[in-house]
Amino acid sequence: EFLIALSNFQHANGIAITGVLDRDTMLIMTQLRCGVPDLTINPNATTTTPEPSTLSENEKKLAKMQNPNQNDTDIVQTSVLLQRIILNSRRERRQRTKRSTLFQMYSTRSGWGLAFPGRTITWRLVGELLWPSSNNQFMTSNEVWFTVKLAFRMWSEILPRNFLEDTVSPVSEVDILLGFGTNRHNRCPVPFTTQGQFIQEYAHAWPLPQAEIHFNDRQPYTRSSSNYPISLLKVAIHEIGHTLGLPHSDDRMSIMNPYYKPIQGSKDTDELRTSDRNSIQNIYGSCELPFDVAFDWVRRERAEDGVYRWKYNSYFFRRQWYWLYENRHHRPRYGDPKLTAHHWLGIMQINDQHRKIDGIVHVRELNSPEGPTFFFKGDIFLEYDNDRSRAKIRDSAGNRYPRRIKDGFPGVPYPIDTVFYKADERIIYFFKNNLVYKFHWPSKRVVDVKTVSTTFPGWGGAAPLPSNIDSAYYSYTSQAYFFFKGAYFWKMAGNQERYLNRRIRIPNNSVGPRRRTSSTWRDICDVGETELVM
Repeated sequence: EFLIALSNFQHANGIAITGVLDRDTMLIMTQLRCGVPDLTINPNATTTTPEPSTLSENEKKLAKMQNPNQNDTDIVQTSVLLQRIILNSRRERRQRTKRSTLFQMYSTRSGWGLAFPGRTITWRLVGELLWPSSNNQFMTSNEVWFTVKLAFRMWSEILPRNFLEDTVSPVSEVDILLGFGTNRHNRCPVPFTTQGQFIQEYAHAWPLPQAEIHFNDRQPYTRSSSNYPISLLKVAIHEIGHTLGLPHSDDRMSIMNPYYKPIQGSKDTDELRTSDRNSIQNIYGSCELPFDVAFDWVRRERAEDGVYRWKYNSYFFRRQWYWLYENRHHRPRYGDPKLTAHHWLGIMQINDQHRKIDGIVHVRELNSPEGPTFFFKGDIFLEYDNDRSRAKIRDSAGNRYPRRIKDGFPGVPYPIDTVFYKADERIIYFFKNNLVYKFHWPSKRVVDVKTVSTTFPGWGGAAPLPSNIDSAYYSYTSQAYFFFKGAYFWKMAGNQERYLNRRIRIPNNSVGPRRRTSSTWRDICDVGETELVM
């Protein structure tokens, strides 16, 4: 059994499988790590055959917390400690029966398969566990609270779930409890212990139905992610992953790898990698957000060599916040969404009466990125100064912004559903309910009004574009036009579609079949109101 366990340990940690307790294996074993075991959680593992047991499946999962006094490769499942864990879990479950019913079993490849079904997951730093004690010289209680809150927000940025601190409800009704302890802490049957002068375990977590996180208060936690002390943010992200249903990962760069790494990858940051995102979304699904505007912001910026160059970024707006989408990484920027009022100066106010942006259009020339950028809200519009990164006060004729849509774009109804510009036609397309208004930019007048389905027919058997769309968008990355409604998008046929289907006639402005937005633009997720302002 020892040889099998040692080989499994070496395989899980990317070490040469020798079956010998060599130097590389010992080095990994002595690293600071999470106290949750690695090999006994995954039902697909073939390490050992457990002895018959009368325990329930959930009790078996709860019984697999690690004893820090044991070797990392110890996979014996019938120890005295495990019996104590079982008895404690039964006692705790009787005290927290309401919370025990608030979980749902999912069949996933991740291993644990326990997930919170509700849209909002509550959490609390509990008072009966110290947070932190005087042992910690690097963080105040307020810094601990902020760091834990930030860790929850980072998970919220990639999940269709929000996290809410709950300091009012009975403790039995709070979803995730967190606290600090030393040695035998609170009622936890798994103590934090030391091995000589080295403290090996930084924390451990319990999955549902008893979702708890216990931080080792003897560790010198700090907010930063430097070599020393230990980043509480990195540890909290990892342990929250366990409460959400994730086991350990053998990917050394994953946040769910059990061993503490001061620097993750090539950057001194705490990140959720693609493997982490895929694993958690196998349990909870992907975000399926409708949004108000999709927009590529094109502007000139001065490079390090002093030369001005054109660049663009993709943005998605929803209500009063926005996401910068990093097309090369296929995800939003870390830390988004952000408040529109704080970063798009003059476009929205904190308590803006319009509550959202209806449409954004960049009226550019066919062979040049030059041209004005307009934002539409309700019955008004503004022009954005791309060089100064703020809304203009007046237009080129001296008219003061904001201006009425009826004055700047006569014949266009308001509020609009969305808008986009086709440079080859020099036409701005305004959408309102089931109608499309073609506004000729050089003559500043509406030249045609037709239904959406007539203007944007389907091709190749696809249905035409529906009415009441949310957003229209020209993507410089894809060199194509897209339309969004709810959780779906449609792509307008371009040169590529016409070349690949040259035996059939594809009408002008025609769209293909609808597809889920999350299949192309991933992880555009809401966060809770309290998390948004961090």
